[in-house]
Amino acid sequence: MSRSFPYEFSGFTLDADERVLLRDGARVALPEKPFNVLRVLVERSGRLVGKEELMSLVWGNTAVEENNLDKSISRLRQTLGEGKGSDSCIETVRGHGYRFVARVTQSGSDRSSTTSQNGQVVQAVAVLPFRNLDLTDKDRYLGDGLAEEILNSLSRSKFLRVAARTSAFSFADKDVTASQIGKALGVSSLLEGSVRRSGGKFRVLARLVNAEDGLTIWSQSYDRKIEDIFDVEDDIALGVFAALDIDLVTDERSNVLKRHTADPEAYIQYLKGQYYRWKTNGQEFAKGLRHFEEAVRLDPKFALGYFGISTYYGYGAAWGMLGIEPATAWKLAEASAARAIELDPALPELRLSLAAFSLVNYRKWAEAGEEMASIAEANPRFPEIHHLYSFYLLTLGRFDEAIDEARKALDLDPLSMLFSHFLGLTLYIAGRDSEAIKQLLESAEIDPADSSAHKVLSEIYLKNGQFNDALNSMRSVAWLTHDDEAVTYLKSIEPVPSDVLDAARWLGKRQLETLLELQKVQYVPKIFLARLNLILGEVDVAMEQLEASLEEHNVFPLMLNVDPFYEPLRSLSDFQKLIAATGNPSWVS
Repeated sequence: MSRSFPYEFSGFTLDADERVLLRDGARVALPEKPFNVLRVLVERSGRLVGKEELMSLVWGNTAVEENNLDKSISRLRQTLGEGKGSDSCIETVRGHGYRFVARVTQSGSDRSSTTSQNGQVVQAVAVLPFRNLDLTDKDRYLGDGLAEEILNSLSRSKFLRVAARTSAFSFADKDVTASQIGKALGVSSLLEGSVRRSGGKFRVLARLVNAEDGLTIWSQSYDRKIEDIFDVEDDIALGVFAALDIDLVTDERSNVLKRHTADPEAYIQYLKGQYYRWKTNGQEFAKGLRHFEEAVRLDPKFALGYFGISTYYGYGAAWGMLGIEPATAWKLAEASAARAIELDPALPELRLSLAAFSLVNYRKWAEAGEEMASIAEANPRFPEIHHLYSFYLLTLGRFDEAIDEARKALDLDPLSMLFSHFLGLTLYIAGRDSEAIKQLLESAEIDPADSSAHKVLSEIYLKNGQFNDALNSMRSVAWLTHDDEAVTYLKSIEPVPSDVLDAARWLGKRQLETLLELQKVQYVPKIFLARLNLILGEVDVAMEQLEASLEEHNVFPLMLNVDPFYEPLRSLSDFQKLIAATGNPSWVS
């Protein structure tokens, strides 16, 4: 068995093979368990290590209390000098575990280390959105698009761990240092850049920096024609590998530099579609479709373009974001997915889409679950699959597993509003209200302009009789959604039970009236109407709309079995029949 290189950090040297910890060359005494905890954290530096995982790796199958881990962490902090003015090495991620955040190198390797796989050092890098300089509104996609495609190329290498897009891109236009970004994302280097377009030409400046001190490792500028965009992306990706001293073998190089179309204009349209695909606002999200359609018009063999169309209709149908019936949207989604598979069966994203089709549209529970578990095992660094698998487990009432998968998604993409919010929702449905509240408050901090976390918080607070907190959450929703009438009304409400409950009904009635008017001109998911009627005490009407919602094939009816919102209906035989009609294999009448 080959010997591993010693790890070096903050004046310390850790030799895992010899089980020795040195500080400035002098041996440091450390008991067995704290040493093993330190070894695990250092070997996974930059990565969140959950408490259960850490205890399993250090104590094995021995039954121990969590305070044993706490004591080991405390001993390590004392040994490493934390709390005495020195830099912190171990970051506590409350409710989750620990992350080793000090810069780690391996003697004889000269590479920043995050994880070690089969004796090979895997470096961690984040790709930040490239700044758009002097671009018109129609070209705003270019900086994000270039960065995202370079991120995807780098992610195909087994020698790099690349921070997830959502988390990396959350630092756009924020006044933060390279060190702060590096610690937040658990990476040792950052790729940043800028792009300027003039007519048929564009100029790109790319720069790789050390995340610890912000110093430049490598930089290059490119003045090219717009049709040379592929070459620029390839050159930047190869420049990063060279700067990090990573040698790509022939097969891996081909995979990293894989091109999905030879038509630069089709590719530009695809980048525009991707720019809008990540928008949470329904109107902005809808803008992506025409760009994906234009991409495949220009290149009818562009598999990713068809995948874009498929995700637009599939995601939009699943979450009620489109103004058309789900039955129509699913057919369009599947037709595009089938075309994408025909052109490029190896696209890993397609397996995830098809698994979602199986669950949400066809309700093939067992088949979908097996496929999701398989994808998760084959792609452990793919946060979207952990998110989808968590949803599947949640609908079955397998709460501990659902929470674990939701946390895996968030660990891989720690600044994702979607994943953070979903973990909070999962904790709430699992009956862990205090943890859910804490998580949802963290979600609200990730995107202070998003009202979704406050909507769920108001529901939890009302359920638990926390009327002052519930009122504050209602006020936050009204203010963030620019509902001036609601803002004025809620200011007049006192935080007493009767007034707050009246306010909840008042808001529900207004929202119901708005949706009923909207329903006259476009599709509105029936379950939205059902929930509002239930708030107003119209049980019979709510039940009729819930029954109609079963035929719409979106995600919402799949949660009838577990969502605490429906607790007042749980004992009704007709409600139990609705759950049975979804085919949920966990249902017991």
